[in-house]
Amino acid sequence: MGRSTPDENRDDNDHDVSKSDRRDSDRTRTIYRLVQIEREGDEGLGRCRNISDGGMSLRLSMPVDLNDRLSIAFSPSVKLSGQVVWTNGDECGVKFDQSIDSSQILSSTSQEARAEGARAPRLKANVPGKVIFDDQVLQTVVLDLSQRGAKITQDGRFKRGLRVKILLDSGYERDGIVQWAKDNFAGIFLIDPFSVDDLGSIERLKLQSEAGNKDKKCS
Repeated sequence: MGRSTPDENRDDNDHDVSKSDRRDSDRTRTIYRLVQIEREGDEGLGRCRNISDGGMSLRLSMPVDLNDRLSIAFSPSVKLSGQVVWTNGDECGVKFDQSIDSSQILSSTSQEARAEGARAPRLKANVPGKVIFDDQVLQTVVLDLSQRGAKITQDGRFKRGLRVKILLDSGYERDGIVQWAKDNFAGIFLIDPFSVDDLGSIERLKLQSEAGNKDKKCS
């Protein structure tokens, strides 16, 4: 009897499994998941269009350049980092610093988003504005923003359930309801949500606010 070669001894199932594992790791999964994006000096919301174990493509309104370093949060507990390797209009490709298990990340963060008490992504804004309530106008600072909420400064007169209108110096206006008020802060539920593009770049929002203030001074 002739001597068996290593290939002859190998189980065909082992070969199939190794090919399957390789295909799984290379597979690109098409999604449209809301993510929070950070780069040096800016943060905003965007959409992950597809993802693999080695990288992802993003749709975003934040300006990015080749080789920019980005941090992309799928949830408060899952944040990925990588480098921009291509750009095309409002889309870019990011190569991860380390290979990931994209299937596991999508599954775990989806469960996290559906969990009781899960919060929408919040951005540190610190942009000036006004609040109109009971025919009164109060100067405020919007400390953070999400699509459906805002944390603002106030002078102690706000009570839960108060109807308000927030006017950002950048030109955005949103009607809302006070959800909570404590000390000189208040949380506002926004009846009309911000879009992902509206909150695509906090740096842009601040520049728009500065331009709005200059226009008011000139007029």
